[in-house]
Amino acid sequence: MNKVCSLVIFLLLLSCNSKKEESKSKVLNKENKELSIEFSLKTNVEDVFRINLRDIYVDEFQNKSISTFEKIPATSNFESMKAKFKEGNFSKNIVIKLGDNNEKVVDLEHISFSYKNKVIEIDSKNFDTYMAFNKYVRRDSVDLNKFYISKIDNTNFNPVIYAKQSLISELL
Repeated sequence: MNKVCSLVIFLLLLSCNSKKEESKSKVLNKENKELSIEFSLKTNVEDVFRINLRDIYVDEFQNKSISTFEKIPATSNFESMKAKFKEGNFSKNIVIKLGDNNEKVVDLEHISFSYKNKVIEIDSKNFDTYMAFNKYVRRDSVDLNKFYISKIDNTNFNPVIYAKQSLISELL
């Protein structure tokens, strides 16, 4: 009888322990589903830089957008901007806005995207594979890390670089 009770208690403890391990692995999986974006840059003019996730599906009637921003000072050293977006906030429309109002020169050292267990590092060598930019951004032909941000005919000013479908596909 004593052996039977001991065996039952042992099995109960073992099953409780395995349930704890299962719940730990679920938490780890949730953490891996966060989208993390980091980029390192320097600029000659202080401005506000933004990371935008656009058209995030909510339900059949709604989409949402999320924006995070940071004022980056004019500096000769590289500054980092990091953003983490919780699970359920992945977008196929990822945009990095390179300032609000000012013409400037931006040296972009790297951009890093991580989602689930994948990390994609973007630098001057693979920038064209994963990223593109609009008409307010011009890339230097010699120093591929350097971007010139300028207004065109005093029109609305919206300098952005954005993720290509190749980046989105690799992250998913």
